[in-house]
Amino acid sequence: MDFQTEKEPFCSLRELFSGSSEQPVDLDVTLPDYCPDISRILKCQVKPQVTARQIVGDRLTVEGTSLVRLLYVDEEGRGVRNCELTSAFSTSFNLKQTPENPVVFTSVRVDFINCRAITKRRIDLHGAFTVFAHVFGVQREELLTNSSGAGVMMKKKHCEADQYLSAVQQPFTLSETFELDPGKMAEALVRFSASGAIADSKVIADKVIVKGEITIDFLYLTDVEAGTLDTAEFTAPFSQIIDLEGIDDDCICDVRLELLSVQAQLMPSSAEEAAQLETEVRAVVTAAAKQRITMPVITDAYSTQYEMDLQRRAVCLEKKIDQLNETFLCKGSISASADAVASVTDVWCNVVSADAVFREGKLEISGRVNVCLLTEDAERVPHYFEGMIDYSASHEYPNADEAVTALPDVSVASAGYRISGADSIEMRLELKLNAAVCSQTKENIVCEMIPDEQKPKAHDHTCALTLYYADEGESIWEIARRYDTSQEAISKENDLSGEIVETRGMLLIPAI
Repeated sequence: MDFQTEKEPFCSLRELFSGSSEQPVDLDVTLPDYCPDISRILKCQVKPQVTARQIVGDRLTVEGTSLVRLLYVDEEGRGVRNCELTSAFSTSFNLKQTPENPVVFTSVRVDFINCRAITKRRIDLHGAFTVFAHVFGVQREELLTNSSGAGVMMKKKHCEADQYLSAVQQPFTLSETFELDPGKMAEALVRFSASGAIADSKVIADKVIVKGEITIDFLYLTDVEAGTLDTAEFTAPFSQIIDLEGIDDDCICDVRLELLSVQAQLMPSSAEEAAQLETEVRAVVTAAAKQRITMPVITDAYSTQYEMDLQRRAVCLEKKIDQLNETFLCKGSISASADAVASVTDVWCNVVSADAVFREGKLEISGRVNVCLLTEDAERVPHYFEGMIDYSASHEYPNADEAVTALPDVSVASAGYRISGADSIEMRLELKLNAAVCSQTKENIVCEMIPDEQKPKAHDHTCALTLYYADEGESIWEIARRYDTSQEAISKENDLSGEIVETRGMLLIPAI
């Protein structure tokens, strides 16, 4: 028996692992000597930051630091004071396999934090945060695309899919020194945070040029004795050239920015020099290259000469259909204590969650933002409030083959507010969304076909044609399989053009 099969290699980037690890926070803190005594705690914050992540074999290790920031009012009520301390954390994940050329994404979420003052100089802090990890790796497989001999008939389907080429995660550090206006005094740093966005990416031969900017905002004390505060915001551009083998103008390139950690130090102003803010941001740019291909897959097969063993399996073919890079608005209100909001000193936000769900032709992206506010009442006494605001955005993909997926990256671009009463603040948030949107088609394909020489099919060679009365809508392929002939022969004999019988009637089934 002369029988041969043909296979073609296919590579895809698949999520191999998704997991989380809860990290406890249990601290007994005594204030340093330079910090005044505690009268009232405004807020105790924990800000975990990832500093390193490494895969060795089938194990992912994530290391980082958690910055604990205590905002409080001293006994003389002279504004907001702060005390900071840093502790290290480390966690590991069992991936259950060793990924090839892995791509790792991590994020952290503070679950809860409880803080109480035991004495005027000592606090007891308990809480927890969760480290999330997503690991993607290369999945290589060979798909059966053709065969010849043994009277094998194949039902083929030509599918579009994105063939994975390569991916690179390039870490970089952005160090900048910003100078405040010479007329502004700055004596101590109270709070800082950073956000970033990719503005443009360009593909050239074997390289990707990525440009973007990182914005850092600060809250600082202008007068330690009086406890008065001011804010500042600075933006720094960045540019990265990423070597990505095999990429060219015809490729699809997904680019994503992660901010891992940010550090800041204030150099106070003096009579001669303006205050300076020294910052260091550690970030990672991920670039993944794909190529759109059209490939034949075999969805069914049979032999007209032998009984045949078919082995099937499900395969998921993915292709990028959209790149979301946009801003959208969400609104909500934050409740406050009565008469505690004569003015707002500072606002900062953290995106707590970002999920994507596809239903009824729509990709729905939703999550929550934690809004934090420092306010002053009419007597200029500081207060702190926070609350969650829900957001959502949707995009229609009615022509998607089966399912639509995305791993959304949502950040807060700006936050506006309006004091709507003695106990309420209306928030207007501008959110930035970045997400590669992909459609997934699941096909049940034939992965192996083995004709059995020991089981030849019996044929009646006394007649060249068989009469068959077909119903409307019957599959010509199924009729051909039943009579051990070919779909092409039936279509040619009966002058049929489609895949199904359009009208009920008699068909001539030729023997082959």
